[in-house]
Amino acid sequence: RMWFINWLYREQINFSFSKLEQNIKTLENIDETCKRLARYMAEYSGVRPEYRDYMQEVIQWYTQALEDDFAFPEAFAILFDFQKYISVQIAEWILTSDEQNAAVDMYMQFNEVLNILDVSIFEWGEDIPDEILHKAIARDEAKIDKNFELSDTLRDEIVAAGYKVIDTKQGTVVEKA
Repeated sequence: RMWFINWLYREQINFSFSKLEQNIKTLENIDETCKRLARYMAEYSGVRPEYRDYMQEVIQWYTQALEDDFAFPEAFAILFDFQKYISVQIAEWILTSDEQNAAVDMYMQFNEVLNILDVSIFEWGEDIPDEILHKAIARDEAKIDKNFELSDTLRDEIVAAGYKVIDTKQGTVVEKA
């Protein structure tokens, strides 16, 4: 879908597998950023003025692109710039909880028109069984105690149960594989 709508409707579509693969990789990168955003654990609340200003500009630019004869290539460029911006914010651990929620809302707005994102990534409170959550907590404790053999064993058990183990600064995060 992304590959198809990225063409201007007045132009002829030239299909190639390399362009299709490039679009698949781009979507995987967007999904990875969305997963990092969903897992992000903000330490503060509120919205910084520069963040608010940037978000307002993104909305304005995106709306203008869509009003300009559905200029999807420009709309995608805005999405990609937004993704880079959010990736930096996450990497530098400066997003607040309110900014995180605003970023999720922005991705949802992009998806209302483009319909290319896996929005299930943002479903909070995934049902992870207590047994798995207890193993994740025990794994964190084992790592603190420098019992890496136990930590590795618990990680392997969590993975064998069909879950992905992600190490973050705040500890182990578990999500469905």
